[in-house]
Amino acid sequence: MTRTGWLPLRRWMVVSLAIALLLAGTLLWLGWRLAVQDRQVAAQRMHEQRENAADLAVAALQRAVSQVEERLAILAAGQDSAAAERAAAIAGELGDDSVVLLMREGTASAYPAGRLVFSPVAPAPPEPTAAFIEADALEFQQQDLRRAQVILQGLTNSPDLSIRAAAVLRIARIQRKQERVDEALASYLALGRLGQARVGDRPAPLVALHARMSLLERAGRRAPAETEARSLRDALDAGTYRLDRGAYEYFIQESERLVRRPRNTRAEALSAVAGQVADMARSTGAGSRRAVVHESGLAFLAAWRHDAGVVLGPQWLETQWPAALKETLEEQGLALRLTDPDGRPVWGGATTDAGSEAVRLAATTSLPWNVHARTVRPELVLGPTATRQRLLLAALAIIGVLVLGGGVVVARAVTREIEVSRLQSDFVSAISHEFRTPLTSLCLLSEQLDSGAVVSEQARREYYGTLARESQRLRRLVEGLLDFGRMEAGAEQYRFEEHDPVEIARDVVAEFQREVEAQGYRVEFSSGDRVPLIRGDRPALASALWNLLDNAVKYSPATRTVWVEVGDERGRVALRVRDEGLGIPKSEQARVFAKFVRGEAARARGIRGTGIGLATVRHIVERHGGEIRLESEPGHGTTFTILLPGME
Repeated sequence: MTRTGWLPLRRWMVVSLAIALLLAGTLLWLGWRLAVQDRQVAAQRMHEQRENAADLAVAALQRAVSQVEERLAILAAGQDSAAAERAAAIAGELGDDSVVLLMREGTASAYPAGRLVFSPVAPAPPEPTAAFIEADALEFQQQDLRRAQVILQGLTNSPDLSIRAAAVLRIARIQRKQERVDEALASYLALGRLGQARVGDRPAPLVALHARMSLLERAGRRAPAETEARSLRDALDAGTYRLDRGAYEYFIQESERLVRRPRNTRAEALSAVAGQVADMARSTGAGSRRAVVHESGLAFLAAWRHDAGVVLGPQWLETQWPAALKETLEEQGLALRLTDPDGRPVWGGATTDAGSEAVRLAATTSLPWNVHARTVRPELVLGPTATRQRLLLAALAIIGVLVLGGGVVVARAVTREIEVSRLQSDFVSAISHEFRTPLTSLCLLSEQLDSGAVVSEQARREYYGTLARESQRLRRLVEGLLDFGRMEAGAEQYRFEEHDPVEIARDVVAEFQREVEAQGYRVEFSSGDRVPLIRGDRPALASALWNLLDNAVKYSPATRTVWVEVGDERGRVALRVRDEGLGIPKSEQARVFAKFVRGEAARARGIRGTGIGLATVRHIVERHGGEIRLESEPGHGTTFTILLPGME
């Protein structure tokens, strides 16, 4: 195929690759667009889920708040003795961090009992000091501690608990002044047994525990003092006694001097909010009020009327979500959170991505909170979408790879076809030239001899000699082509026999020397000592060596000497053919043994050849279990080395 014939093939190859790239690009773009649309659909679905969850949460909270206000109205309306029982029952339904308050006659009672560690209490009545005027005068003015204690001892039998508690406390004080420590401790112990008695505004048992702790600490009795401190702290944490916040903080700080323990911050926060609600309830007229109250990092819902109130903690909120809503939230990967009208977190934590929430404001829902619904597990929605996208993109990528791969395969096939066509064209041209030269000589000499133009016997002998050489050249060319054809078809048969490689090489060199002597070439032959014998096909090995010599002569236009060496190389026979000709560039050395391949120098200089000589040499050498090596440098010549296994 001519070079002009290759152009349509090259154009077709470029067009094929362009079409393959276009198809692959189009498929990838369509896949990307489908993936984007699928993700948009998933995002819209998540948005709708959030909106629906927010509406369901608002409805649930509105029902819960309405029920609380209905119960609060019932408590406020009930003035009978069963109000406390109703309050306790309602409080039991609200959760462990909630409390119900009842205001009666200026006092506030919390239900259930013991939930508050300090209480919203009314001012304590004044201490009955009139009963202690005589005893106090004897103790402080006359310093008659004995007579004072006798008077106080009589007051310990008073039916009034407050007088009895005050008397016992004064007796213990006198005993401490007299350094009667054990008796003072016993008196404080008796004070603690007075139960709900109060010393001023403080419960008598707490005053007794604190006094015993202080007295033991002062007496250097550390272990018993710590025991009393723990008992005091247990009583404070249990919320057993009614006391205000100031007294609670005082006793807590006193106990922590000896025993440190984490504070019950949740109960303290609930107690503080209950006090605020009690104060607000006292100042509120008819109607109900509600607000979100923050205390110690916790948020409570407070609802109150003039004579009743309720404080609801985070646990109450946890119980207000219907099972269906919880199931929906779990299945859709959603979470709820509440904030107060100012945006401070109330329940459910904070978020850093408010833009992805569905929000219902307190102003529009009549709730005390803003309700937020957000997606916390987007993979539940995006997971199937991502899987579909991956499958789609993978399928499109595979199709694209197949399209591109097909284009590349076609392009490579076309390129290979172009290369084969070019090589075949070069081969045909070279064969034609190789045949034309000897045939022309044969025809010309035959015509001269036939016409009788050659009259001299010497001239006729020269003509006959030339005819013989050209005939041999033509025979070798034909045999080479036939051998190559059989080699390609796998039909070549070799007769392996024992031979002396030195003898084979010497005979081939001698015959080749006669062939090229007229052209001025000289072949120098040398061999080493003790070259091992080989098993091989003599004609095939001779043909391989002849091809190497022929190549050396053709590519050595300036240096007319070729060197042939036969030697032993680690038990193998080495046949080297070296020249100082044009040399072979490194970029062509890996290809020179391929069929029909000829170097750029051969085409540029018009050196004759068929391109099958080195391919034939490699085939013969490999069939003999050997290898052929090439060493060459442009401008410095080439060395071909045939390595054949030697016989032991």
